[in-house]
Amino acid sequence: RFCSRACRNVSYRGPGNPKWRGGRITTGDGYIHVWVPDHPQADRHGYYEEHRLVMEKHLGRYLHVSECVHHENHQRADNRIENLKVMDWPSHQIEHGDYQPSTCPTCGADVMRSAAHRRRFKNKFCGRKCAANYGSRVAAERVRQ
Repeated sequence: RFCSRACRNVSYRGPGNPKWRGGRITTGDGYIHVWVPDHPQADRHGYYEEHRLVMEKHLGRYLHVSECVHHENHQRADNRIENLKVMDWPSHQIEHGDYQPSTCPTCGADVMRSAAHRRRFKNKFCGRKCAANYGSRVAAERVRQ
């Protein structure tokens, strides 16, 4: 029994809740979240990503928001320290993007293209100006013939 709903709600938070499962949940995308309500980056329910927490304990500091933790074997539930690596977001995108070098047919500049970009566009230009110039050049060659 409680004196008010507010007192009941306070006591039901965390381990006092009848649906408490030990403070670990797995999200729909496969990451494990741990209940650490005092962490500065915890969500509004007090949960924080376990892989970031493991890396923070290993480094002895909080991770910056611009840092991400990469799983080497690409399994999101495997949070062993040997499987984790701190990266910045652009490097992480390159790691997962399967980037390959190619050459711009108009100016000859080197272009890094992701697998998604290679599927979507067959030509590999460094920018819109080169793509427009290439189209103009091809059209001019067709007119000359």
